[in-house]
Amino acid sequence: PSIIGWEGEPLPRICARITYHGDESFWSRNLEECERIYYAKESAAMQVRKPIVVGFLILVLFYMVKSIVAARALRRRERIDPNMVETYRAIQMLTRQLRRAVNAR
Repeated sequence: PSIIGWEGEPLPRICARITYHGDESFWSRNLEECERIYYAKESAAMQVRKPIVVGFLILVLFYMVKSIVAARALRRRERIDPNMVETYRAIQMLTRQLRRAVNAR
């Protein structure tokens, strides 16, 4: 597989490019050998590219999980403590009662 791509190219032309041996007419006469060479190159390329792609996907997944965990940790830090809310409401209620007591006199 070429960097630019071989899509649509005839197989004899591809073999002439990857082997640097013979031209299209040579590889047209030796099509079985050309197919064997092409599939060997294709499988070798996949053996190199597959681990790279899998590694990249694992890296992306790791950073996605890391950002989710960081976002949840940030949300937990910003969350108001329920005990503090209860204490605030109790103080607010006591303040109201004191105001009523002062106004009742």
